[in-house]
Amino acid sequence: VGLKKFGFDVQFYTDEDPELQSQEKLSYAEAEQLKLPVLAAINYQQIQQAFEQNKFIIVYYDTLEGVGNHSLVYSIDEQEICFFDSFEAMPASVCRQVIIIDNANFETHAED
Repeated sequence: VGLKKFGFDVQFYTDEDPELQSQEKLSYAEAEQLKLPVLAAINYQQIQQAFEQNKFIIVYYDTLEGVGNHSLVYSIDEQEICFFDSFEAMPASVCRQVIIIDNANFETHAED
């Protein structure tokens, strides 16, 4: 929602969450007002393809310790994904939710 408010072209992909917290419900309502659709989850290969198209990818995932986290993707291949805030590569299966940010729109904002 915050990225959309700043004018970035973003797509949000997730599985349906039947137990949304109150803050999440507010965010989903705000996303609807901003015409930011909540799209069905995409698979790991689709995440990799978007990364290879030079799009920024933020992934929500569970760490190896089982703690929920989100981070910007640093690198990705067929089996592993690496994040800017972690030195450990994670298996492909950790990805739960994804925000894809169109890099072209970012470059426009960087010039402002």
